[in-house]
Amino acid sequence: MPDCPRVFATDFDGTLLRSDGTLSSRTASAIAAAEAAGCTVIVVTARPPRWMKAFRAQVGAHGVVLCSNGAFVYDAHVDAVVEERTIPGPVTLDVASRLR
Repeated sequence: MPDCPRVFATDFDGTLLRSDGTLSSRTASAIAAAEAAGCTVIVVTARPPRWMKAFRAQVGAHGVVLCSNGAFVYDAHVDAVVEERTIPGPVTLDVASRLR
């Protein structure tokens, strides 16, 4: 049995990030240590993938981020969006039209 859960998921803003928008070195170290212990680290945020470069700059190649409320999966290990599940344009336009 590993020393940590198999999956560790956390919110980004207000949880991992401090009020000034930065990640403490202690938190970045904890993310790396969790991965080193065999945990899959998942960060969840409404932020878009283009904002994840700053996250990776602070934590290195550790963690997976569910961006845009789950529409994109960003993998910090490879510094890339590895999956996307967006709403097709015509569906979005139809919903917006109905809401109006």
